[in-house]
Amino acid sequence: MENKVKKRMKLRVAGFDFTVISSEDEAYTRDLAARVDKDIKDTCRAAITSVTGATILSAMNYCDSMQKDEIIIEDLKKQLSGYLEEIVELKAACVETARENEKLRAEVETLKSGLHAMAMTTGDNQKLQVPVSGRGRFSMPEYRDAGEDVYARSRMPELEKLEKRDRRDRRSKK
Repeated sequence: MENKVKKRMKLRVAGFDFTVISSEDEAYTRDLAARVDKDIKDTCRAAITSVTGATILSAMNYCDSMQKDEIIIEDLKKQLSGYLEEIVELKAACVETARENEKLRAEVETLKSGLHAMAMTTGDNQKLQVPVSGRGRFSMPEYRDAGEDVYARSRMPELEKLEKRDRRDRRSKK
């Protein structure tokens, strides 16, 4: 906790001189005194009463304002507490959603592996179509031949043999 130095200040409020000792900033304290002085003078003019009566009415107004502010603060604390509880619930839901998301990603990867393995066994006669992506809830997914890449890679040795044979044939024709 910060240790504030107490200062002695002379103030004039409602025609009376006061010496105040405060640890608050001098400008802040003087501003408070000026506000109280103005309120008492305004109350004196409006209620046509003595300085003592105006001071009592001003004090009642300050107390009323403070009490109403305390009620508002309590209501805000209750709202904040409700929001904090909601945040905790939402965080728990996010964690659960993240877990479910990871589980679904693993399942998708397993299904992709199965599709690629299936594509390798399908050969040229049967082409397997798989969605590449779905763009939004109501869009048409794009499709590509799932077996294309895998099938082409599985046929690489055969293609290499054909290329070698073709090169030999060209050499022999020369």
